[in-house]
Amino acid sequence: MFIVWSGLGFLVIPVVIIGVVAAGAIAQFEPNVRWPRMVAVVGTTIATLGLGVLLNRKKVIGRDAWGNAVTANEGHSLYWIPVQYWSAIIFVVGTVLVFKK
Repeated sequence: MFIVWSGLGFLVIPVVIIGVVAAGAIAQFEPNVRWPRMVAVVGTTIATLGLGVLLNRKKVIGRDAWGNAVTANEGHSLYWIPVQYWSAIIFVVGTVLVFKK
């Protein structure tokens, strides 16, 4: 299986792995209660969103002749999807997995 990323987009994978391990550990201690696993899903979602916003913000790289800021965006993505958008995917998939029977 190929993993395609640009910039630091590969960091989505360890964040998701940590979230899955946390949800699995919670499921061992509370097997019939769903809300603690949803806390793990929401925590993973927030961590991915924060990482994406932090990585994909515009950075000032200099000033032009008139003193205006010149910005650049490096574009960190995993499978051509920006990191912050992975948070929505993680939330939907995680919610489906928590509430499936």
